[in-house]
Amino acid sequence: MKDFRNRVAHDYVNLNMFVICDVIMDKLPSILENLEDLVATEISNKNFILEEYQVCIRNRFYKHVKFDKINFKIR
Repeated sequence: MKDFRNRVAHDYVNLNMFVICDVIMDKLPSILENLEDLVATEISNKNFILEEYQVCIRNRFYKHVKFDKINFKIR
């Protein structure tokens, strides 16, 4: 993911828009779901600081994350 971000941010001249579209439309939803599962698991296992998670919930940069889904998995 980091490498993909770097290509989009720094090598936009040589980007293949079909690849970008494929990643956004086909890959990103499953990546997001996997990340939500990972965060829920890490919070449940006490490997993630709950206070930091609560700060993330209020952060506008994470508005695309389905925190209600994560909260449901934690309980």
